[in-house]
Amino acid sequence: MTIIHASTALFSRPEHLSRYLSRLPKIYRENILFFALAANASSESELSALLADLTSFAPLNVGCLSGVLSQKPALVSCSFAVFDKSTSTIFRSTIPGRAEPQVGRWHAFRKKGEPTPPPGSYSVGLNEDINWEDVWKRDVGGNELPDALKELRPESVTGVAYLSDSSPEGLSNALNDFPSANKLGLIASSTPFLTGRPFTLFRNGEIHSDGAVGIATTKHSTASNVEFHGLRAITDVHQITRSDGNLVQELDGSNPTGLLLNAIRKSGAGNGLAQDEEYFLGVLRNDRLWQVYRIMSGDPSRGTMSLESGVAPPVGASVKLYHLQKDSRADENPVALSSPSPRAITLLSKPDSQDNAAAKTGDDGELDVREDTFVAASENGWILSRSVGNSPEEAWRCTLRHGKASVQWV
Repeated sequence: MTIIHASTALFSRPEHLSRYLSRLPKIYRENILFFALAANASSESELSALLADLTSFAPLNVGCLSGVLSQKPALVSCSFAVFDKSTSTIFRSTIPGRAEPQVGRWHAFRKKGEPTPPPGSYSVGLNEDINWEDVWKRDVGGNELPDALKELRPESVTGVAYLSDSSPEGLSNALNDFPSANKLGLIASSTPFLTGRPFTLFRNGEIHSDGAVGIATTKHSTASNVEFHGLRAITDVHQITRSDGNLVQELDGSNPTGLLLNAIRKSGAGNGLAQDEEYFLGVLRNDRLWQVYRIMSGDPSRGTMSLESGVAPPVGASVKLYHLQKDSRADENPVALSSPSPRAITLLSKPDSQDNAAAKTGDDGELDVREDTFVAASENGWILSRSVGNSPEEAWRCTLRHGKASVQWV
């Protein structure tokens, strides 16, 4: 089997992890360890001890620092998956992604008469003179695969799991060379206050601050699944009739921002366009919610709607508009929400630990291990590209609170 072992451990002291790893079969050490460690409340010495245990357990390893899983911030969580090295290839990518644009919010629209933003500080959706092809392809690498993956036959690759900085677009474009593979990546947690690095990635004992690390597999097919919690549809189905870059310009030939404002008024969704309200555009496939995109800003007069994405869904896509209900924050422990699946990687988009600031702290007892469960989370979300009829889906990123994606090796 491709994934030999999967588990997620929650514990309060570094020695708990060391004790757990020592009990695992020695054959695991001869294969590839894929891990995500959330240790936001750990001291520098504790974090160093945890990482030493993980990277010495298996010489072949890839991992990252991720977001907290428990409602108790004092708990450390670590998710493990052991991949069969005979059917798996480790890779490191330095392909550049998109530079992050400065995105307008509902309360920050530029009004008539205000000067155009200076060069280099463009605001998405507010400048009609932008060449969108240049903007969204800026700094994105070509389709050249990382060196370690170039020797693989494209048709033989069945799945890819990876861990990335906040600009994964170059890698996700390159991975389109594997049309039969489901590809799932976690955008690692931001770690400037924990390690002094924007992101903290690991590969075979090396530490990286950017790029991506991951595993590609060449045996056993994969299946994917997504779940979106707390969304309430506030419109009927519409079709995208015009889009450009990350902008949706028309829905059924009408003003999309106007449709959203009317839907909010009619449905009583939240507090209108207040900053703390969240709205999403959802793409439907066979009457099932297939993709979700956070709506970042809109212009009622021009009608354009800006999505948190490099590229909006294509013209012809069937969509609905959604409101994220505040009473559906899925506060349960996300590990408990995941059914055991010994051959799956499950990723969550989860608020950072500030949401749990009032949770219980202190010594939370001994090691708690969830066998046959690999669950990792990040406040920065995840990115997914599924194989649809042996053609790669355009990779898209989910930052919906507790949005969940899984890839299972079957």
